[in-house]
Amino acid sequence: MSRDSRKGYLLITLFFTGAAVMVIELMGTRVVAPTYGAGLFVWASLITVALTCLSIGYWLGGVVADRRPVLGTVYLLVLISGLTLLPVPFLAPVVLRMGSYFGFRFGPLFSAYVLFSVPLVLLGMVSPCAVRIAAMELKILGRTAGKLYAVSTLGSFAGTILTGFVLIPSIGTRMILYVQGTILIMLWLIYLLLNRKYAVIPLLLFFPGLTLFPGKIFSSRGNDPAIVFATESFYGQIKVWEWKNSRMILYDGVNQSAIETKTYLPGNVYIYSFEMMMLFRPEAKDALVIGLAGGNIPRRLWDYGIKSDVVDIEPKMEAIAKKYFGFLDDFGNVYIRDGRNFIKNTGKKYDFVIVDAYSGESAAFHLLTLESFGEIRKILKPGGILAINLLDILNGEPPETWKSVCKTLKGTFGSVRVFSLSRGIRIKNSIANIVFFASDAPMKLKQDVTAVHGRLARHIVGLYLGSELEADESGIVLTDDYCPLEYLRRDVSQSLRQPG
Repeated sequence: MSRDSRKGYLLITLFFTGAAVMVIELMGTRVVAPTYGAGLFVWASLITVALTCLSIGYWLGGVVADRRPVLGTVYLLVLISGLTLLPVPFLAPVVLRMGSYFGFRFGPLFSAYVLFSVPLVLLGMVSPCAVRIAAMELKILGRTAGKLYAVSTLGSFAGTILTGFVLIPSIGTRMILYVQGTILIMLWLIYLLLNRKYAVIPLLLFFPGLTLFPGKIFSSRGNDPAIVFATESFYGQIKVWEWKNSRMILYDGVNQSAIETKTYLPGNVYIYSFEMMMLFRPEAKDALVIGLAGGNIPRRLWDYGIKSDVVDIEPKMEAIAKKYFGFLDDFGNVYIRDGRNFIKNTGKKYDFVIVDAYSGESAAFHLLTLESFGEIRKILKPGGILAINLLDILNGEPPETWKSVCKTLKGTFGSVRVFSLSRGIRIKNSIANIVFFASDAPMKLKQDVTAVHGRLARHIVGLYLGSELEADESGIVLTDDYCPLEYLRRDVSQSLRQPG
């Protein structure tokens, strides 16, 4: 291989190894998410692992570069990093189970270190080795180092864009990791081929083929007959799960919506609580629903003659709701947008605004701040009602999150009422759906509960009316500047994903 060829191929290698670092960091959250969610603790864990491992790699790479400054060292590191990345999807279930012993906050940190530390350290070693080799040849250390790190960073940029915008929703987590591992191995094989070691040609055919059949070679996941549909999206892993007479959407492993397949009635009881709005404002005609999922809320509103505008940030959710949950165009107009962005830009006013937006167990915190409530208030008609579902812990250590949401609502609206069927349960740290209603007008019953449509709805709404909560002043006002919702709800996430 000529000097120019070595230099050019080294730059190509740094581009792909830079991309690999970001692919591993992004996909690490996807590997960990089914067990720990994709919230603050998971992202902090993956960033921590990436930074510490790369730091160790840079230091070790400098030592190795001084002792053995040859191209073969670089490509040996690239090879081993690829080989250690390939089995990650196979090892992940076992490692994640081990990580559960360290708790909800340190479990993802442990799991990420076990799964990704070796390939990240090795990839970190590549850059200083490459700089040492290139500097020996070009005699211009500063300019050479700048060029090599610029190419590596450009690769990181390309890897981030390609993975986040194209690959994740197209081919899924496992395949991306297999492809990335194979690319690293191929860099080593091509290096050998450029050095006229033609015995590697059969391997050039084997390793690309590895990515075509990853499930047969490495995958440990058996077929779950209860999963009737599964896909990856920009925001998480979506599965439609069916068992006996129930069907539900699992988003990163957490129930987002459920129905009874024989009746198409909601499987989540809290959905019926929103029908209390018709008791407070029976003349209502329209609603804005933030969070589609299976479409249960707009379906129930449609029974009262209310057509909804439904906003969801997940592009794949509308098709899932229509195919598996019987959502019809008659129920509402669906907009694939961020809820708060829609609120800011809509020119329409509504009788009801309902916020039921979750990604896994994580609530959309930017919709629960003082500023967001002020924006919602502007799009409500006079006497209109804002309703919010919050999955939270009752009877926990103060300040409970729901009290902060209540306090924030009272900073915007004149009338706030809070309900939960678990009000009378004295179990410590019991998880419950807590439903808030807020309005500038007093919310008093304008018709008897027996007039509510449907026997089941009458029964459940009646239960809710006897389950009103009173909030003390232990909460905080949530703002765009200070809204530590994920920290406040950390026990909710842990309880949902690690029951018992």
